[in-house]
Amino acid sequence: ADGPEARPLFDRAVEVTEAAVAASGKTGGREEAQAHFWAAIAWGVWGMDHGYLASGLRGVAGRIRAHAERAALLDESFADAGPQRLLGRLHTVTPRLPLFTGWIDPAEGIRRLERAVAISTADPRNELFLAEALLRHAPQRRLEARELLARVAARTPAPAEAVEQSETIAAAKRQLAELQEN
Repeated sequence: ADGPEARPLFDRAVEVTEAAVAASGKTGGREEAQAHFWAAIAWGVWGMDHGYLASGLRGVAGRIRAHAERAALLDESFADAGPQRLLGRLHTVTPRLPLFTGWIDPAEGIRRLERAVAISTADPRNELFLAEALLRHAPQRRLEARELLARVAARTPAPAEAVEQSETIAAAKRQLAELQEN
């Protein structure tokens, strides 16, 4: 589902994941880390669907940050460094708006993505998102970004993650081709 048909699904995802966070309590265990990770994801897709204004009014970026930071504190390696990847992406793609997201820091995002790559390269998004962040926020590291894109582009998708990884690999190939043209 896309557009208006998907909106109730995203609303429900936020409800369910926030309930999971509440149910996990402050146990400090893997279940709590998972609940916070998926709550951050749910808020992210909610925000992408509802747009900047609604996201700003609901404090979506702050909610994503709070959940992902808690998940990273509890288990930064969960989902192949998913909490670090989320925080890195949040800091490198979210616009900095003084009243809503004045805390956004692309350098912090790059550090988080570097940490994600150091923890795991099993998920090619770690390297792809780092490459994108370097190209956007640290152009002096273009060669490193190109090498990361080439590594991702050369991968074969893992069978269990074939759809997601195929999309990531295709994105890396497109960006690599764009770099070669420039």
